[in-house]
Amino acid sequence: MVTRRIIAPENVWDSRPQLYYAQGLLADETIYISGQTAWDEKRNLVGPGDIESQTRMALEDIRRILEAEGAKMSDIVKMIFFTKDIRFLRRGEYFAKVLKEFFGPITPPCTGVQIGNLWNPDFWIEIEAYAVKNAKSRKIIAPANVWDARPELYYAQGMNVDDTIYISGQTAWDEKRKLQGPGDIETQARLSLENIRRLLEAEGAKMSDVVKMIFFTKDMRLLRRDELFAKVLKEFFGPITPPCTAVQIANLWNPDFLIEIEAIAVKNAKSKKIVAPSNVWDSRPKQYYAQAMNVDGTVYFSGQTALDENSKLVGLGDIEAQTRQSFENIRRLLESEGKKMSDIVKMIFFTKDIRYLRRGQLFAKVLKEVFGPITPPCTGVQILNLWEPDFLIEIEGIAR
Repeated sequence: MVTRRIIAPENVWDSRPQLYYAQGLLADETIYISGQTAWDEKRNLVGPGDIESQTRMALEDIRRILEAEGAKMSDIVKMIFFTKDIRFLRRGEYFAKVLKEFFGPITPPCTGVQIGNLWNPDFWIEIEAYAVKNAKSRKIIAPANVWDARPELYYAQGMNVDDTIYISGQTAWDEKRKLQGPGDIETQARLSLENIRRLLEAEGAKMSDVVKMIFFTKDMRLLRRDELFAKVLKEFFGPITPPCTAVQIANLWNPDFLIEIEAIAVKNAKSKKIVAPSNVWDSRPKQYYAQAMNVDGTVYFSGQTALDENSKLVGLGDIEAQTRQSFENIRRLLESEGKKMSDIVKMIFFTKDIRYLRRGQLFAKVLKEVFGPITPPCTGVQILNLWEPDFLIEIEGIAR
């Protein structure tokens, strides 16, 4: 039985009364934190037009949420930086200055991508995070055959925390920080996955231990070409790829990068099972990946969209109907494993139209149908495209 409670410290603005979701959730010793932005505790914007100030405020909110549970910034194991201006993350000295204030010399595994928009048009950055407090073991992973991000970019490529391995977004830089495959997304995808494999092997883990991935790409066409992309995936995972989500974003840290892949793996799992109920469309025959996986009682689910069990689109042009179908698919996946929607601990909403998430009453109506008064920690961002051009929203997450 997982012990869980919502985290709502007084010095962080409370998203529940108006936006109906929790800022943080403690599940046993893991803390899941919704995307944090530049709103202070009174919901006043800090640093309008100033991404450095906004980054500092977002990280300060994360720190306050952690401290409310007796945790520290050094307990963070994974972050994603969603920004509207990747140039700030590229300016190493400026970005590193802020990171060092909160993490010291080395930031935990993280991924930074430029998206289309955030919930509030005045937000420039949103940061979601996981943390593990009271970990029995914690180790930075830095094998010689993967380029070391610490000397210049000040973050860890991977971290092993109690046999769960968190991997920063991997790209097409080889061990000498040389770009492989300029303009060739297939080659870049292959090297990104090779870097993930090397990080895992450094800890005695395998690609079959991967339980969750997100593919951030600047060109969704490769992922849509099933035979070509599947060829790369099969080289690393065999016939079935673990749960994954693919979205097209605006830009990556290096303008020559075409794809970036972040991952979580669980080493020495006692049980591992692909979740494939008959009332959810089966992605394995054509797209070669699992919709969900149950690993030691934690369910990791791929980005869910508006395809019904017959792989037919529900709600063409209707984002509310698509959101409802996406949640229905998640509910069916969880119920097949004896879990409920209330067992979800975190989600990311990738949408092509952030205005829907901004319309609080309309979006909240769907959320309340699914979760009741309070939705678990979540992050909502606007991306450029999804795997199918008619998809308007995709929802990925974890349940425990």
